[in-house]
Amino acid sequence: MENSLTDENRVIISCLLFSENVLKISDTFFNRYNNACFPP
Repeated sequence: MENSLTDENRVIISCLLFSENVLKISDTFFNRYNNACFPP
């Protein structure tokens, strides 16, 4: 049981880290897009 709980936690943590990284990447992408299309 302990092993499966650990695996489940690992998957949840990976998902959280992955989605956080995706948000950071899309943030920088949209910042570049906005700067290119609508200069400050």
